[in-house]
Amino acid sequence: MNLQLGRAFKIVLQTTPYLLYRAAVYGIVCGTVALLLLVLALIGRVFGGGAALVLFVIGAGAGSFGLPLLREYVLYLLRAGHV
Repeated sequence: MNLQLGRAFKIVLQTTPYLLYRAAVYGIVCGTVALLLLVLALIGRVFGGGAALVLFVIGAGAGSFGLPLLREYVLYLLRAGHV
């Protein structure tokens, strides 16, 4: 049984830039969501829970469409470059 671990490790090292790019994209998306929640918490603290709830519903509706679309587009560009 020949596992060829050296060859497999070499292939993984060749794709490291793509792995790091994908991790950066997911990190940016996660940071954006965290920042949005922080802003909503601040608005809720200043203006009350009703305003934060309305903005949360609007943001959830827009974010459920916009963020996945942006993430998939950027990762699609990555796949196109990987080929």
